[in-house]
Parts: sequence; structure tokens; C-alpha cells
Amino acid sequence: TTQILNGSIGVVAPAEAATISLDYPMPTWAEKALLLYPCAQGSVEDGFAADGSVQCRACDAGRYRDRFVLSCSPCPPGRFADSPGAAMCQKCPPTTKSANQSASRSCAQCPAGTLCPSGTSEPLPCPLGHFCPVG
Repeated sequence: TTQILNGSIGVVAPAEAATISLDYPMPTWAEKALLLYPCAQGSVEDGFAADGSVQCRACDAGRYRDRFVLSCSPCPPGRFADSPGAAMCQKCPPTTKSANQSASRSCAQCPAGTLCPSGTSEPLPCPLGHFCPVG
């Protein structure tokens, strides 16, 4: 409602407004920083140009940066990023495993006698009674 008091106009909220709770919590400082982060996904800040603008550089192959973090992270086991600037790591396809336990740039063929489901980092033993060639 609107009230005029001593020549000033003011707005007075209804009493029930004081008991309303917000369903959305305020963002943390880290979340605010991500909202204002000047570099695209897959890249990080790398200093300033002569004009004062932020320079960005791509994350190395085997690493990624999505919108939820401020730095490049290594691809987790079973995933890879084969080129610089990845916003996310891809799952290793079936019959392959990540070449490294962390920060993989590629996937390698499964060794003979093992199985590698999609997204694996460690081969599984071939089931008894089955033949499991390389890959």
C-alpha cells in the first residue's frame, strides 16, 4: 500500500511479507566469480593485455574447464580430451580405455583377454568361456 507521511510518499509492504522465506539461497563468492568469469569454457585467465583486457588461454589437451570451476581440471579416469580448449571430457568408446589414469589425451585399445566397457580406465577380465581379442 502507499502512504503519505510528512509530505513524503512511501510504500508499505503487507505484514505477511515479513514471513515470506526465499526459496533461492544467495550465491557464494565462488559462484558469483563464475558468473562474472571473463573466459569461455575450456579456457582460463592468462594475464592482461596492454589495454587492460583479460587474456584467456585454452586448457591443455587432457584437461577441461566447464562453467562450474575456475581452473583447468584433469580428465577423470575413463575420459579424454584430445585437443586443447575442452569444456568437457569425452567417454572412451567401448573396446578402449583411457591411456592414463588422469589427464588423458586419448584412449588405448583394450589388451587381449580383457573387456573395456565405454568410459572405463581399467580393463575387466574376459569372462570364462569367452574369447576376448585386442580391443
